[in-house]
Amino acid sequence: MKKSSFALLLFFSTFCAEADDANSSLEKYGKQLAGSTKNNAITLVSVTETMEQPMIAYVLQFKTASEELMSEPNAEENEAAYWRNLGKTEVWSAKFCTVELKKIMTEFKIDMVSGDLTDMQGDTQRMSLCSPRS
Repeated sequence: MKKSSFALLLFFSTFCAEADDANSSLEKYGKQLAGSTKNNAITLVSVTETMEQPMIAYVLQFKTASEELMSEPNAEENEAAYWRNLGKTEVWSAKFCTVELKKIMTEFKIDMVSGDLTDMQGDTQRMSLCSPRS
């Protein structure tokens, strides 16, 4: 193998390993987060890189069947339901966007990670956006 071919192979191997490391680190984080929930109420479904340019972004997709985590209906008309839903979203954001996640993001130069929590039918119940600078 020529030196130039070897150097090119080494570059691509390193590039792919780094991409896998970011994905693997986010997957490990998502599984730990899911495992920390009461009665394993949340399951990590996937980790997907959604954007490379002009920023690097990922989404961690979670699902749940827990009624405690579902949005209450009629929050547009029912102020109490609105505030309960807002509180649930704030709890989800605090649980998702942690110092540990921000360290992973900084290590791999990730600009944004979103945590999408859906019900079993795939309807979003909670969404959290995390930036290493937030």
